[in-house]
Amino acid sequence: MNCERAVLVATVTILLGVTIVSGPLVGVSLTTSEAFDPGSGTIEASVTAAPETATLERGSHGAGVYYLRAAPIEVEIEEASGQPSLTYELLVTELGHTASSITFLDGDAAGTASLEFDASTLEADRVDAEAYSGVLRVIANDGDGERVLVERNVTVEVVE
Repeated sequence: MNCERAVLVATVTILLGVTIVSGPLVGVSLTTSEAFDPGSGTIEASVTAAPETATLERGSHGAGVYYLRAAPIEVEIEEASGQPSLTYELLVTELGHTASSITFLDGDAAGTASLEFDASTLEADRVDAEAYSGVLRVIANDGDGERVLVERNVTVEVVE
C-alpha cells in the first residue's frame, strides 16, 4: 500500500512541477517547434510545364455559373530553405476575375512540385464571349521578395 501511495505522490508531483515550470509565471518552453514564417528563406526554382489554355466551363444542371479551370503547372525546385512559397495565378482582366493558389514549402522541398488551384466560379450572366484573354503567372516569394518565374498569355475558352 505504501508503494502505491509513493507512486501516486511522485506522479502528482511531476505533473505539478511540469505545469508550473512551463506555465506563464516561469515561461520555460518545452517544445522546439519552428515559428510559421511564410515567405522567409530562399528558393531556386523554374517552371517546366505550364498550360497554354484554360477553360470557363458552364456548370451542369442549370447552376447559373461557369467554372474557371486550368491544368496544373509543374515546377522544378532546385533548392529551398526556410519557408518560401509559390503562387499560381490566372487573371482574366476582361471579367475582372483572378483564380489563384499559394503553396507553402519547407526547407527540404526539392524536386518537382505540381501547382494547381480549385475551380473558381463566375456568374453565367458575366460570360458573354466565346473566349477571353488571360494571363497565367507563377510567383516565388522568399526572403528576397517576389520573383515572377513565368508569365504568359493564355486563351480562356468558354465551354458550353
